Amino acid sequence: MQAGVYANAVSVSVKENDVLLDFGYILPGVNPTTIKVVARVNLSHVTSEQFLGVFQNALLDFRNQKKEQK
Repeated sequence: MQAGVYANAVSVSVKENDVLLDFGYILPGVNPTTIKVVARVNLSHVTSEQFLGVFQNALLDFRNQKKEQK
């Protein structure tokens, strides 16, 4: 299994046949702001829509758990 990568920036590009996600991180102390791409993911439109639903639900679950802890 490949190790994960840290990203604090993402770029999304929607094309006719696919969706491209570039994950990267902002290089500290570099002027102008520079982002180093560390991972690129190509998804079909169907997979992108499925991912969007899963991702949104995961974030909503996280937010709800945080609210319950307060």
